Amino acid sequence: MRRSGRYRVMSDSRSDAELIEASLRRPVEFGYVFERHFDAVFRFFERRLGPGPAEDLASEVFRIAYERRHDYQKGDSSSCRPWLYGISTNLGLKERRRFARHLAAVDRAAHFVEADGVDHATTVAARVHSEQTWTRLQAALVTLDDVSREMLLLVAWEDLSYQDVAKAFEVPVGTVRSRLHRARARLRTLLDVGNPPITNSSIPENRK
Repeated sequence: MRRSGRYRVMSDSRSDAELIEASLRRPVEFGYVFERHFDAVFRFFERRLGPGPAEDLASEVFRIAYERRHDYQKGDSSSCRPWLYGISTNLGLKERRRFARHLAAVDRAAHFVEADGVDHATTVAARVHSEQTWTRLQAALVTLDDVSREMLLLVAWEDLSYQDVAKAFEVPVGTVRSRLHRARARLRTLLDVGNPPITNSSIPENRK
C-alpha cells in the first residue's frame, strides 16, 4: 500500500467502473473507490467550507455513492470522480453559508502561497495581482447562480473537462458550455478584466 493524503491507497489495476461493478457482488470492493478518491472529495469541501465540516461531508458523499452504486453509469470514462463531484456539489449546495465560508478559507490560504506543497486552489489565488483585485473577484463570483459558480469552480479548481462537468450535473455538455460562457462574460463585465492571470487561470476559456 502507498500513502496518499489522509488514507492509505491500496494498489489495484482495476478501473473505478470495474471496482464499482465488483462491489455489487462484494460490497467490500467499494473500499478501493473510497481510498482512491476520498482526498479529492475532502479538498472539494475544504476549499468551499473550510476544514471543519469537510471530513464529515466527504464521508457522507461516499455513503451516498455506496447506496447509489447500482445507478453508476461509467459512460466513456473509467473514472468515477465526476460522479462523486456531482454528489458533492448537490450536498454542498444544501449548506446555506458554504460559499461565504469558502471565500474566507481562500483568503487565509492566499497568505501561505510560498509554502511547499500548495494546492491548485492556492495557486490560482496567488496569480491574482493584488488583494483588491481578489476581493473584487470574490464579490463577482457571489453574483453567479449556484450551479454556474460550481461548474466554474469544478473546471478552474478541480481540473474537470466540460464533459466531466456535464456528467457531474447530468446535463448535456452544451449546457455546460453555455453556462460557463455566460458566467465568464458576467465576471469580465463586473471586473472590467484586462488581467491575464484572471482570464487565463481563474476563468478557463476552453476545457474541451
